[in-house]
Amino acid sequence: MPDKWKGEWQANSDWLHLSFHALQDQPDRIYRNATYQQMAADCDLVVGEIRRFASDLVLGKTTTMHWGEAPKDACRALHDRGIRILIGIFRRELAGQCTTGYYLPEAVKDHVDGRDCYCDPETDLIFVAEDATVNNLAPEEVNPWLDRVAANPHTAELMELLIHEQYFRRELPHFQPNVQDRVIRCLQWVTARGYQPVFWSDGFLGNPKET
Repeated sequence: MPDKWKGEWQANSDWLHLSFHALQDQPDRIYRNATYQQMAADCDLVVGEIRRFASDLVLGKTTTMHWGEAPKDACRALHDRGIRILIGIFRRELAGQCTTGYYLPEAVKDHVDGRDCYCDPETDLIFVAEDATVNNLAPEEVNPWLDRVAANPHTAELMELLIHEQYFRRELPHFQPNVQDRVIRCLQWVTARGYQPVFWSDGFLGNPKET
């Protein structure tokens, strides 16, 4: 990534943030057994590049790790580098298991699945529960899915919508011709119901130690 757009990144930093997700897409589940040292090295490398081409102004305190998983020590490495909030998918989706809830015990994952967020006092990390993986929902499935989320008072206050960028890329096998329709349907749903866009690290979920 060249740095010739750094000024544009900075000018839009009030609404656009970047954070560490992974060093690379493959192999799958690269952080399932990551050590503190591996996570720290990968994060430092990627964030160093973000600083080079976009500056510190765009760095966020929230991220979703690749596949939503990492051991506790690896997550501590993220915390030590400024990450305060981790987004995960806490539903039991794979053979009745939740593999996308980081290091949390199964009982805690089940609890978070029925809530908007959860704070682990041991690591000082906040976990936000994803409400919809947009690229997994056909356009006609969006409204019924989000209606069910909103019907639960424990999951209706905060709405986290997740999307993978590769589904927009025509040159990749992941490309979905109707991915824009899926995104638009989701945004229309939240807009019509009065939801407002926020950074999770601001306001209610902001770390009181840093305010």
